[in-house]
Amino acid sequence: MKNEKLDKSMFLNLDKILSYNASWTFILGGRGIGKTYGLLKKFIKDFKRNGTQFVYLRRYKEEVKMCRTKIFDAIKTDEEFINDKFDVRGNEFYLNDEHMGRIIALSSSEYQKSVPMPDVGNVLFDEFLKDKGFTRYIPNEVEKMGELWSTIGREKKRYPRVYFVANKITSVNPYFTYFNLQLDSEQEYTYYRQRKILICQPRCEQFEQHMKETDFGILFKGTNYYEYAIENKALRDNKAFIEKLSNLKGYIPMMYFNYNNQRITVWFNVDKQMFYVNNKEVGELRNIYINLEELQEDGVYSPKFPIRDILRNSVSLGMIRYENQEIKTLALDIFVKIGIK
Repeated sequence: MKNEKLDKSMFLNLDKILSYNASWTFILGGRGIGKTYGLLKKFIKDFKRNGTQFVYLRRYKEEVKMCRTKIFDAIKTDEEFINDKFDVRGNEFYLNDEHMGRIIALSSSEYQKSVPMPDVGNVLFDEFLKDKGFTRYIPNEVEKMGELWSTIGREKKRYPRVYFVANKITSVNPYFTYFNLQLDSEQEYTYYRQRKILICQPRCEQFEQHMKETDFGILFKGTNYYEYAIENKALRDNKAFIEKLSNLKGYIPMMYFNYNNQRITVWFNVDKQMFYVNNKEVGELRNIYINLEELQEDGVYSPKFPIRDILRNSVSLGMIRYENQEIKTLALDIFVKIGIK
């Protein structure tokens, strides 16, 4: 039995997102709603209309190798482009034998500094969020992204528009941390940085309803994965043990943990036998570095420290609180590194 194509009206309509005209747009949407497809379609139309080229961005070279020849597989079947010829020659894209764009790995983007890109007006960073257990973010990734953006935007009155696209695995990532962006699950559109940054969490109700009635929807109903894949809720985020304390009376600052260029502060309340973790700077404390390559003269590199066993027991008993989701995610990563699980 041949599969029938779904009604196009079910999928993501980019018109409202594009109308905001933000410099950097983060689109965190459910699986399969057409985020990447819709943007590629827009880029191709822009190129056919006025010659605007685009960059398709992934984090590492390995990702580039895996996906570069498959990027246009779905687009080729679209009736709007059925008579067009798509070619991928190395890392360069061609439409009807005209140069349309390129694919770049952010990890090696410094090699692009001498490459002129005067006609690039759009950038798509696909799958910009990473899941646990997969590849790591690049050290100083946001600044590296800024370098590439600056290179592409060189000598342009209008910098290219960048679209960061991903399924909503988590709200914690280097970009939100760097710019202090907060993901409000109740807001579909949120502006930051004088309207230069837009966070979009689109919902496609028709598509959601369709997915709920499929074998997948019926099988996974009532699970966290169902909420993530269909209802666009962050898969790895949860509010357990998150509590913002406005008054730290009774809590003693114990140490700093430094990991991946980020620092958290560990506090302890003797009376409550409770740990608390935030990122408040409180002067000189014992400085523990988790990565040897990050070690500074003001600290030590050691997976062991005086209250390690007490901290491990408190974590296992739930006697710990984190200021927010970002702090919690970082702290849990650190605990795994030092053997607290």
